Amino acid sequence: RPLEAYFPHFEQIGGNELSIPLIVNLKTIGILHVADKENGSFTDEDFELLEFLARHISALLENARLYQIETNLKNRLQTAIKYQQELVKQTLDGENFSEISSTLSQLFSQTVILFDQFLRPISYHLWEEDTDMLESLISIVLESKEQLKGIEKGGKWLQTSVIQGKDIGVWPVIGGGERLGFLVLHVSQHSIDDVHLLTVENALNVYAIQFIKQKLVMDTKEQVKDSFINKLFEADIIEEKRLLESANLFHLNLFERHRIAVITIESERELLEQGNVLDVEAEKTRIWMEVKELLSIYDQRMILTRKDSYIIAIVPEIQEGKEPNAYWGKLCAYLRKATKGKASAKKNIYIGIGGKTEELTDYYLCYKQAIQSHKVVISHFNKEGYAFFEDL
Repeated sequence: RPLEAYFPHFEQIGGNELSIPLIVNLKTIGILHVADKENGSFTDEDFELLEFLARHISALLENARLYQIETNLKNRLQTAIKYQQELVKQTLDGENFSEISSTLSQLFSQTVILFDQFLRPISYHLWEEDTDMLESLISIVLESKEQLKGIEKGGKWLQTSVIQGKDIGVWPVIGGGERLGFLVLHVSQHSIDDVHLLTVENALNVYAIQFIKQKLVMDTKEQVKDSFINKLFEADIIEEKRLLESANLFHLNLFERHRIAVITIESERELLEQGNVLDVEAEKTRIWMEVKELLSIYDQRMILTRKDSYIIAIVPEIQEGKEPNAYWGKLCAYLRKATKGKASAKKNIYIGIGGKTEELTDYYLCYKQAIQSHKVVISHFNKEGYAFFEDL
């Protein structure tokens, strides 16, 4: 409706009341209304004077509005810098992601969830209205797994009706050119401005540093572990006492009965035939990282290492249960399904299963048995994918 419908004296000269619009950038932001002139009615001269005053008042109001915006922005930037300093501090002093997620959640006053590169939640901080919705939020993200495969640095918004007026924002955590995880915020997309996006970018950098920091620590531990475990599979065990001390550091009881197995994947064998050393080593490393992650999910007590061209699995006897065949059959099927369609691994998984250890010298013997079983699997049990030495 026009302003005249609300202000009957809108720009009307000759009466005892007069309304003048307050305009900024061609938009009416208010009305200057005057009434009860002492001498007569409002004239053209009065109108021009009031128009001048209206322009001045409009400028003052606009300046006040811009000042308020600038003040708010300054305060928000100061808050963002404060939290950024806190996030960096957590990266330097903390040993996990919990404090980072908590700090970020407090900054946004919203729920924050951190996933690893396999979309497994590893850290979260729930805001008040989301206290009972962790599983629902995680499910929505997992259902969008295909959409997130090609996610870019700018992130992606997932629509959800879990809470009206809120969406799920997902950003990749990237470090060293690799995708290390995913950051999820449960917040209205329309409430996110440039300051929020700057904060998200800073948080992603901090998460990336923490991921890399943890990876370096884990890689160092893995190198130490691989070094001492490989000594188990030598024909002559040297420095038995030091070997036992190292095993104790990794909570490995070498005198507990273990099953020894070796594993390879077909794509690795195909690359070996090509003879390109750099490509072979790069692919072997990629396969090793992929299979190690998959096997760790399948059985957390399984100990893994590499020797020659094989991935070696050390499995406590108790993990096999009363049906070892079922354990290894399921493991083979699990690996085939998990690596299906991936460029770094094909369906054909070959597992040679050796005997069980009784003492330290048995590790080398069982390793050799596993290698022999592996050769038989490739030549005679290709379809099954695995075989026990005692069954040959």
